[in-house]
Amino acid sequence: MNDINYQLRVSYKTALDSTGIPSYYQEAPPNVKHDQYIIFRSISGRDESAKCGADVKTSVTVEIHTRQSVVNSGSLADLAADLVFGAIYPDKSNRIQVVGADVLATEMTMDETIDWKVNGGEKWISRYITFQHYINIL
Repeated sequence: MNDINYQLRVSYKTALDSTGIPSYYQEAPPNVKHDQYIIFRSISGRDESAKCGADVKTSVTVEIHTRQSVVNSGSLADLAADLVFGAIYPDKSNRIQVVGADVLATEMTMDETIDWKVNGGEKWISRYITFQHYINIL
């Protein structure tokens, strides 16, 4: 079996960059001043192989962070989530493309919205979406 995490990370970065929202792996650089950005992280998987072939079930968490002064209605996070779904999981028949693998199925296993405030009246709202992929490694 070959490791597929790097190729999956590259595919996620490409897909998330297509949203037009800055995206980062694991964490945003400390100097980020965007009103919205995406972090993808927590790639975890398990072996699902049969006697022949190499299959894995792998999850990736996508965090959408949005900031607005005083009032944050959450609409930026919702609009960004729609773009993320369009890039990662547009429908049951179209899936993210990964070099060296076939993504056989994708499902969204978690979607959670968290809101919190920061100093100076800025209000952040974040959405955490976890996608699970069933991948056949070629």
